[in-house]
Amino acid sequence: MIYYTRNDSKGRLLISSYANQAMAKRVRGMEKNSTKASFWEGDMFFDLETGKYGKNATGVGLRGYIKSEGHDGTGGRFAVFSLSDGKPNDLGLRFKEFGAANTFMKAVAEAYGELFILELEKKGSGSEAVDDEEFALTEESPF
Repeated sequence: MIYYTRNDSKGRLLISSYANQAMAKRVRGMEKNSTKASFWEGDMFFDLETGKYGKNATGVGLRGYIKSEGHDGTGGRFAVFSLSDGKPNDLGLRFKEFGAANTFMKAVAEAYGELFILELEKKGSGSEAVDDEEFALTEESPF
């Protein structure tokens, strides 16, 4: 396996794996804003019990990794939930901004099928919609 390591255009550490060096170099050539690029050949693994990862870990194959310096997945008022067996399932992800939560939800929708962004600080019950001539409002909620 060839691992291509770099800082992407948003400053995140990104590691992607490729079956061969030619493909890794081709991807590198398409990226214009990545910095600190390097390649490594070998195998990396992820231990599902301890969370240890890298070339010295034992476990399942590690194919990709990303680390954002400014993200704290436990803080924030927006939570991402899925439905599992008809019940709410907290994915344990928290976002400070709605936009980031929405981007995440769209990116992983196919894996979960049904996702919700919940604003944890907002509590209440349903209310009547306010009619506004500039918007076409329906009588029914989307779900």
